[in-house]
Amino acid sequence: MSAAQSPFWRRIAAFEMPSPLPPQAVLALACVYFFVGVLGHDPWKHDDAIGFGIAWTMHIGGVADWLLPNIGGIAQHDEGPLYFWCAALAIKLFGAHTALTAGWIAPYEAARLPAFMGWLLVTWRMTRIGKTLYATHSNALAGGIGALVFVGCAGLFTRAHQASAEVAVVLCLTFAIEGLLRLNAASAARDTNRARSMVILSMAAMAWATAGQGLALILIVALSAAWAVPKARSTVALGAALAGVGVLMRVDLGEWLASPAVPTSTWHTAQWASWGLPQANLLAFYAKNAVWFTFPAWPLVFAWAWRNRRDAQAHSALRDTLNDTLHDDAQMRAGVLGRAREARRLCLGLVLGMVVALSFAQQQGFALLLASLPPLSLIGGFGALAMRRNAAAGFDWFAALLGSGYAIYLAFYGFAVQTGVPPRAAAAMLRREPGFELVMSPWALGLAGLALLAWAWSLLRIARGTPRAARIGTTRGVTRWALGLALSWILLMTLWLPNIEYGKTFRNVAAQLTQVIRHANATAQVCVAAELDDSERASLLYFLGQSGIVLKPITATCPLRLSSVSHDSVHTPGAGWLLIWSGGRGPRTEQLLLYRKTP
Repeated sequence: MSAAQSPFWRRIAAFEMPSPLPPQAVLALACVYFFVGVLGHDPWKHDDAIGFGIAWTMHIGGVADWLLPNIGGIAQHDEGPLYFWCAALAIKLFGAHTALTAGWIAPYEAARLPAFMGWLLVTWRMTRIGKTLYATHSNALAGGIGALVFVGCAGLFTRAHQASAEVAVVLCLTFAIEGLLRLNAASAARDTNRARSMVILSMAAMAWATAGQGLALILIVALSAAWAVPKARSTVALGAALAGVGVLMRVDLGEWLASPAVPTSTWHTAQWASWGLPQANLLAFYAKNAVWFTFPAWPLVFAWAWRNRRDAQAHSALRDTLNDTLHDDAQMRAGVLGRAREARRLCLGLVLGMVVALSFAQQQGFALLLASLPPLSLIGGFGALAMRRNAAAGFDWFAALLGSGYAIYLAFYGFAVQTGVPPRAAAAMLRREPGFELVMSPWALGLAGLALLAWAWSLLRIARGTPRAARIGTTRGVTRWALGLALSWILLMTLWLPNIEYGKTFRNVAAQLTQVIRHANATAQVCVAAELDDSERASLLYFLGQSGIVLKPITATCPLRLSSVSHDSVHTPGAGWLLIWSGGRGPRTEQLLLYRKTP
């Protein structure tokens, strides 16, 4: 008997990937998707470097740095310290020169580990909520559908793979949603107390996640809960009060402990300045980004709304399936429908509150957009289960064709980056980042090949998700979309990683700066007054600090000054400064200018 005819290969050929994926499979997919890219690259501009810079400052700083996030003395008024505490602890535990990792995890890689764990925890709690909302004692409705929609949201493609405080906001909100839904359905005193604790702790932690937007989210949760979950009003009021008091105490204590080098007195002013009357340019920014950021959750929400546009048709898809699975158990069927109705009401209130908050925002940011993904995805899960068969089939074809086409594009040019074949594609990648040299990594080629084979197998062997005779459509498109998004990220972080790394890291620039600074000043520890944006400051703070070069705010008195300007502008430092070096990551990026104080 040949290998192709063996029982093992027959079992593999006969196996079908379930659709939608069960909760355990969704967690496995999220683990792979969120972990790839955590290790193996330097801090990248913008938010990844900023998050690492704050955590690194805490790691090397004092108590005030832990209470008031800053990057080398430059206060970060938009960031709360919750995530960065975890990142700084991860650096201490897993960063270079620690006993646990023996130096094979760099500090900036360790700072991303809490983000990976945070997004994985969000997915896990989404599956827990989904088991209550969608699943019954049979397997007709899988509890992982809402979590699968969440993992497939395009906004997570880049935002979920960097050291950013946004994950703490989303995690706290997910726990708050779960606690509110449990509180509304609690039947015993013990269950009620546990649900209240979840709500209060999550709201208190939310304010410590990001500053202004975290506080706004607490108000949104409180108003939505008062509207959708009346029995939770006293609980959310207590949680909001504790959150506000905790933030004020943290800021006042931080200002009292802070050194004069960290300007903290403007924190309250910055929070008020982050909100104001709606502005056309900001409304356009959020509207444009929300379309792709929340895809495919928002089309699924519209599918649910269209399917339930009349009261007579309300909950028809869910009721049809429940009639098949629960038979004549009217009480259980009514309980499932009631929990679903309460969850949709709460999630809609949260999403509407975030839309109102974004309308009054005075700066661009993604925290509230990311926070909208869990409630949108939970409603989108109902939409995925309620889509008509022709609409579901169209989305399935769209996911298959787009995922396959993008994978072919990434694999073609990624193979050229790794091997130099075909030459024209390799030349195009070299022009993309002037100065880049082709690098081949066997493990990257192998991992990308396995991912492509898994995608090809899923195209052929993924289940429809519902019987052909059912009135509702297949959930295969949602599953295929999430798998295609994960495949695209894996190909980028394996085949394309050398090219992306070359264009986003400051390691080479820091090496050049170190040589010039050491030649200009041979003392053991050199002070450089830096006029940089936050991401540049964060990267150079770490890379230059490894050589004993200390970056300080531009107001500090130092023999050297470092300024960042656009590549086509002219910079005048003033009298008494001599330009001794200029450079940058590339000819089209920002340019760094190093000056030495003249006698």
